[in-house]
Amino acid sequence: MVVVSAGDRSGVSLLAFDNGFSPNHYQSKNFPKPFSTSEALEMVGRLLKSSGTIILQPGLEHFSLLKRIVAESAVGGAMLMDAHLAALAIEHGATLASNDRDFRRFNGLKLINPLVKSTQ
Repeated sequence: MVVVSAGDRSGVSLLAFDNGFSPNHYQSKNFPKPFSTSEALEMVGRLLKSSGTIILQPGLEHFSLLKRIVAESAVGGAMLMDAHLAALAIEHGATLASNDRDFRRFNGLKLINPLVKSTQ
């Protein structure tokens, strides 16, 4: 799951659920024991019930942004989902929160790593 922030509101892309939150994908040194599917669904459910959460949808500019991002970053295959999420965040003027370093390749994407303590 990817959470993006625009001001004091949080947005969620449900298309990203399997891209970074599922037990099959989200195992790293930071999370040696990934969340179970039921745990992940429970967390998403709580987030969606929050009054400050919106579900981000692709708008009129999404496809042109996606084409530009794909061309500039020369991604394909599995990375197309990351490009889609980057375009979604850029389109909404949002900051994407992810610890996936692959997102750094997308020009114009505001990105934070929620697992790293901010120095600001």
